Amino acid sequence: MTQSQGRTMVADIQAALGLPEGALVNQRVPKKLLAERGAPTAADRKLVHEYIENVQWIAALKPTNAGIAAFVDAVREYLEVSVLSIELRDTDCFSAKAKRIAELAHRAIPYPVLLVLDDGANLALSLSHMRRAQDGTANTVLDGEHGWALFPAINIPTGEPYATARQQALAALRVGRQAWATLWHLYQAWIEVVIAWQAVPLTGCFILPTSAENAAATRQAGHRIGELQQRIESLRRAASRERQIAKLAEAKQAIKLIQRDIDAERAKLGGQPS
Repeated sequence: MTQSQGRTMVADIQAALGLPEGALVNQRVPKKLLAERGAPTAADRKLVHEYIENVQWIAALKPTNAGIAAFVDAVREYLEVSVLSIELRDTDCFSAKAKRIAELAHRAIPYPVLLVLDDGANLALSLSHMRRAQDGTANTVLDGEHGWALFPAINIPTGEPYATARQQALAALRVGRQAWATLWHLYQAWIEVVIAWQAVPLTGCFILPTSAENAAATRQAGHRIGELQQRIESLRRAASRERQIAKLAEAKQAIKLIQRDIDAERAKLGGQPS
């Protein structure tokens, strides 16, 4: 498979990460392990068997090979952070199937994972913090919102300034770009890259969150913009069928007011009004 213009490949992500040599695993993982450990229903097991072509364990970052301390508190224990890739078949990264497969993979692996899904045309990055289960066992569960971003997203053009944003995002993934205090801090930084990348179609630029609070606000603003854009599209569809001038004027005014709200949310992300 040749790389098309603007196409990010698994090799690009791996190169961007700058993984320590001692952390590399490069080992195939049997699909049945995901099915047995992370697929609670027959439908989930079918997803794993029918829509996954290959699972590759790329690397396992540990204090001994990455020089980054483990993180342990009352809620979570980050002794290792892994990088995995999943090659999809008969579905794409935009599908609900792909998102469910990512969630199943996170549930199947008892430590945090940077997961790269590849459908042959696009990549998706998936991350999710983990915490200890509250049932008194040694089990782990997903903690917080599941981070997901297409890379590059289909609605991000390959030209400037988006090509610059892409290079900035790849550079921000690098393990050694700063001295991370713990593996949790490294993993949180990757999640913030995903959050910043999700905002690129809305802002036209790549801006890393400056804090956990800022990351949460960025995610919230992005979701809000998406909801408002859907409302505008709904109003436009309704207006295209409307014949009364007064109703058309009402729809136009409503769209104008919603666009103001979008511009306000976009400003929170550091973007310019559209």
